[in-house]
Amino acid sequence: MRKVVIVIPTYNEEENIGDLIPAIINQQQKLPEFDLNILVADSHSPDKTSQIVTKISQNNPKVHYLDVKKRGIGVGLIYGFNFGVEKLGADILMQMDGDLSHNPNDIPKLLNALNDNTDLVIGSRFVKGGSNNLSLIRRIFSFGASIVSRLLTGFYKVHEWTTSFRAFKADLYKKINVNAIPWQKPSFVFQIAFVVEALRAKANFAEVPIVFVDRKRGRSKMNTFRYIFDVIVYDLRVRARQSAIMIKFLVVGTIGFLINSALLYLLYDGVLGDLFLPTKGTSMNFILGTHPDIRLLASSIIAVESSILSNFILHEKWTFRRRPQKGFIGKRFIEFNITSIGSPIISVATVNVLTTVFGIFYLFSNAIGVLLGLSWNYIWNTRVIWSAKSSKSKQTVVDQ
Repeated sequence: MRKVVIVIPTYNEEENIGDLIPAIINQQQKLPEFDLNILVADSHSPDKTSQIVTKISQNNPKVHYLDVKKRGIGVGLIYGFNFGVEKLGADILMQMDGDLSHNPNDIPKLLNALNDNTDLVIGSRFVKGGSNNLSLIRRIFSFGASIVSRLLTGFYKVHEWTTSFRAFKADLYKKINVNAIPWQKPSFVFQIAFVVEALRAKANFAEVPIVFVDRKRGRSKMNTFRYIFDVIVYDLRVRARQSAIMIKFLVVGTIGFLINSALLYLLYDGVLGDLFLPTKGTSMNFILGTHPDIRLLASSIIAVESSILSNFILHEKWTFRRRPQKGFIGKRFIEFNITSIGSPIISVATVNVLTTVFGIFYLFSNAIGVLLGLSWNYIWNTRVIWSAKSSKSKQTVVDQ
């Protein structure tokens, strides 16, 4: 029988924890091969969370209370994992939220998927059978965070990055570089960082479908905008650390932006425009006319295509120089043009939808649009135009 320690990080969960613990205990009858234990790692809640858990633990030796004293979901989880391994002798560690967002009935699915060939099981909203029953705006944020993490970290096979419903072997936890996880910061980016470090430790993982619901009682501790910022910064750091390609990609993009801006100015409002795009007294009247908007359109097209050409040459000769270059160079250039057009379309559409439909501040919407456009370009350039095969951890999707 394998000993399971389910770590539940809490802060002010008096309205939920008293219902959650019995619901977890009831799962034991479905799991004869596992010994379920519960560890509530509480961040010194000023409410009655500690009293409720302590009272239950006095009548049930399978329930434990750990006063963490420090705030932060990462702190609670790391302290809980360490306590579970060192003091309780866990063979398997599990984590889940204390607000009833995770259904205890899904616990058997996660544990049964943790077999000899699987080290980590992720409860996923984004595989077949999973569901994300949050408000529309929170669904957009959680899906977007998972997509961005999937693309920027390079671990493309993982669909779910931000859920806190997981099970993994204690042996895997001992291999993970905990110091590389920002667990001491009061940020939910811990969830993403833990998956990254688990995969770096060569974990074979599986994803099982879960239904995630919003809390019905109590208040969420998440600051959505802070969380999005943390996710973007962390994902970019991961990409920069594990591959110089992302840095080169950003450098090339910056050079292309400068070329675009400089040419646009010189052609529309500078000396080059008078030389190459005259609108009066020349045969160019027939093509460009005399209206300044026509000159702006022509200048924009030339500037954009010049920056695209610059980006392509630099990617070909520098960014992806060591990757196998498939097919005729002209074909890659056409593909690069197509993907480059997709980026501004995504950016403009994102700004309009998030700002006009959901009322999000336009500069914040624009930042999300630029990030999604960058992700579009990056994934197409690295996976299609200059693709490279890479070995990743083995993945399984459990269809239940």
